[in-house]
Amino acid sequence: MNSLKIYNQQGEVIGTKELSAAVFGIKPKQALIAEVVRSLFANRRQVLADTKKKGEVRGGGRKPWAQKGTGRARAGSIRSPLWRGGGITFGPTSERNFKLKINKKVKRLAMCMVLSDKAQNNGLILVDSLAVENAKTKLVAGFLKKLPLHKGKILVIMPASDTLVARSARNINNVQVIARDQIDIITLLNHANVVTMPGTIESLEKTYGVKSK
Repeated sequence: MNSLKIYNQQGEVIGTKELSAAVFGIKPKQALIAEVVRSLFANRRQVLADTKKKGEVRGGGRKPWAQKGTGRARAGSIRSPLWRGGGITFGPTSERNFKLKINKKVKRLAMCMVLSDKAQNNGLILVDSLAVENAKTKLVAGFLKKLPLHKGKILVIMPASDTLVARSARNINNVQVIARDQIDIITLLNHANVVTMPGTIESLEKTYGVKSK
């Protein structure tokens, strides 16, 4: 696919937009996309579980009882993992690191593959503009119904943050509005339809059309 139709707010085709083959003409590879998605999820993961080791437990400054003569087993500290309230052996700690490194070129290629897949399977819809004078859900809902969308979630990408459009669409099921600088692979994959403007396409081509050094 070398071009996309451009629709107006009445759902009529008013023109076409040529697409760059360097960004929208790449054959997707599921394994590569899955690798990048896995790294993105891993890098977002927060280390929450944290247990105290023997040296972090409060107390235990002196030996509980004499080494010999009491008839009891030897004990050096109440912080021992063998004691109730003592340190935890082999427990999860905040020092764990789940981050995965992904090469910039691989990440860029994965983004181009996802964008190409959207464009090649009619999941990318272009509109000349999307502007509302008042934050009314009815306006955006009516506009989206006029577009040839697939069944599923809809992602509206605005050139810049638009409070009115975001407020108008927040009560519509399965519709999310983001700005151009908030685009990421996971968000694109989670939506069957992407609605945006020609200016956003030009911005994406400028960003991903040149190979990362």
